[in-house]
Amino acid sequence: MSRRPSPGAQGSSGFTLVEMLVTLVILAMISGLLWQAMQQIGRIEGVMQSAGVESQRQVVRREWLRSLLESALAGQLNTEPQFSGDSQGLRLASAEAPDIPGLGAGLVQLRLKRDERVQRNELLIGPAVPDTAVAERVWTTLLAWTGPMAGFKYLDEKGSWLEAWPRPGVAIPGLPVAVLIEAGDEAGGPLIAGIAVTEPARRRRIDWERQ
Repeated sequence: MSRRPSPGAQGSSGFTLVEMLVTLVILAMISGLLWQAMQQIGRIEGVMQSAGVESQRQVVRREWLRSLLESALAGQLNTEPQFSGDSQGLRLASAEAPDIPGLGAGLVQLRLKRDERVQRNELLIGPAVPDTAVAERVWTTLLAWTGPMAGFKYLDEKGSWLEAWPRPGVAIPGLPVAVLIEAGDEAGGPLIAGIAVTEPARRRRIDWERQ
């Protein structure tokens, strides 16, 4: 004579279909959350890596810009000044100036461009040529940052920061002692470059004798 299983022992033999479905749904939800978290971590790592690369590029650009300004060349006596600028840009000859195809080397311009809608500043470099249409095609952004309007300043031998160079009424303008670019924090902060040679070159011996 066979024995019937007791009512309390029927549910202990395994999972019911409903329990299995509930377990699968929970596992699917957990897997989905983990997958989204992994994707988010991947995106964050990608952003951090790209930000690190851009930060390194910015440091290189700043140091090259400093070298460009520090290597500024003074013009000869009785010639048009090679170094001239105001608060929004400057034109200079430098030993570190790039060779721009079709436009020569040595003379370059730096200028600030601003978008008031987003408070964005850009420091651009381009050739010092009279043909604006040609120059616009080869302008390159060196630094960019968000913040107040930036500007150039020029330090004279008396320790005063000026808004423009050369100074009016000076017979031999030479070069400023230093140049300040008021860059924002995103671009590494203000950049100051000291210029080693500030005296203009003498063109002939007769120029020396006339002094």
